[in-house]
Amino acid sequence: MDRLAPAAKKIADKLAKDFQSVLKEFQKVQRLAAERETTYAPFVPNEVLPSSFDAHELEISSSRTPDQQALLLESKRLEIALSDVQVHDQGATIDDINSNIESSHAATSEADSQLVKASNIQKSGSSLTCLLFLIFGIVLLIVIIVIFA
Repeated sequence: MDRLAPAAKKIADKLAKDFQSVLKEFQKVQRLAAERETTYAPFVPNEVLPSSFDAHELEISSSRTPDQQALLLESKRLEIALSDVQVHDQGATIDDINSNIESSHAATSEADSQLVKASNIQKSGSSLTCLLFLIFGIVLLIVIIVIFA
């Protein structure tokens, strides 16, 4: 079985921990941005608008009444908030996958060590059996020599 060197295992563990911390920090910043957007942004800048909101819609929206524009911007903001929730849900799913990977890695490492132990026990058992047959053969040889001598 292919085993990772202890240094490589430490590096992999460190990378996994770093990834988790960066992901958590990113989610925290995302939540903060969503809160600020819903609290302070009655209007959505062009760079934040989804790709489905193109320049043509912006021109059309300028010819609408302020109430219509507010409703349109609110719907776009809700669309962005929904996508933020989806991203958050995906982050939680990634966390679940990451914890499952870590637990399977731990289980695999434990299984590997148990296989090594079992192999050593089997080898020592085979050696003991051979030693007992050798002793039995020597005793049998001595008995035969004594009887026929």
